[in-house]
Amino acid sequence: MMLGSAIVAAAVLLSGCQAADPLEGTSWQLLAYGESLPIAGTTITARFQEGQIRGSGGCNSYSATYRLAGSRIEIDELAWTVMACIDPAGVNEQESLVMRLLQEAQTYRVVDGQLQILPADGQALTFVPAH
Repeated sequence: MMLGSAIVAAAVLLSGCQAADPLEGTSWQLLAYGESLPIAGTTITARFQEGQIRGSGGCNSYSATYRLAGSRIEIDELAWTVMACIDPAGVNEQESLVMRLLQEAQTYRVVDGQLQILPADGQALTFVPAH
């Protein structure tokens, strides 16, 4: 009976040893998307907490649930506020593109302190830690 209890205890311990979410509790600011830099005067952010990604798209706030599996990331359909921003010029188009790239995310990596989120088309969203 003791061996059976030890096996059950070991199984319980091992099931609790799954890798922790490396993005949990981190906050980031967009440095670049693809080959483009964010429009001057805009700040695009991402905060990962309790299975949620939340932030600013440069005009509107957004949120969604996310899941990680190894280097894969899946971001569910984003919900965001619907304010029309006219200044600076192009902010709405930039925000739409960044939101689309987040929703199409397939993989992520953290390299040299930068977070890269990559959709299938390869236009990486590159973030630096937010201050």
